[in-house]
Amino acid sequence: MATQESDAQEIQQRFTFKQLAKYKRIFNIFDIKKDGVVSVKEMAAMAKKLGYNLDKTKIEAIVNKLDREKKGTLNFLDFLCAMPGNVDEIPSEEHKRAALRIHLREFDKDGTGFIAEDEAREVLDKELAFPAYKLAAYMKFFIKNKDGKININEFSEFYQQVEEKKGELERIFKEFDTNGDGFVDIQEAQVAMRPFDVPDEETERLVLESDKDGDQKLNWTEFVNFWGTD
Repeated sequence: MATQESDAQEIQQRFTFKQLAKYKRIFNIFDIKKDGVVSVKEMAAMAKKLGYNLDKTKIEAIVNKLDREKKGTLNFLDFLCAMPGNVDEIPSEEHKRAALRIHLREFDKDGTGFIAEDEAREVLDKELAFPAYKLAAYMKFFIKNKDGKININEFSEFYQQVEEKKGELERIFKEFDTNGDGFVDIQEAQVAMRPFDVPDEETERLVLESDKDGDQKLNWTEFVNFWGTD
């Protein structure tokens, strides 16, 4: 009994109170019989609800491995062992993608697994500052059905790639912005580009070309256009 209690405490200590409350609430929803356990079928529905893209074979393997009582079901503690905070059964990358799918579902108004093109554009523009001139080309790549909607799973993978690229761009922007005022002026850009053997005249031309508001310096969005995302 003491061992079981210590195991329970050790598992729950991996999560915050907010996470535990969230997972318990979802677990209770899918515990149809209210007997404190979920079956493989219920686990599959729960995984989908939480944003995971796991096939039946993977879910069966998780249940079989985590089912300490070997009854073919999972209790709440067993279930926690597959959630973020424990990456033994589900890779950390899938945990990240699951959280992103949940976020993108906010744009899936009718719950079909797709989001509209204009909503996808809004996500890329507002959340990731994706250059406007590239939006149309990327949207054509993702729109594979005639009604102009985009598969959330495919879009979430692309979103994650852009988000990672944004992190790299933010680092470069800070290197250019030597005085930390949130802008890159022509002189800062010239100094940063000289190690790449770019002439000062060419750097000035590129800065002014990307300077949409005409203040002779680049804000974040303008810098993204200046540096590029390829």
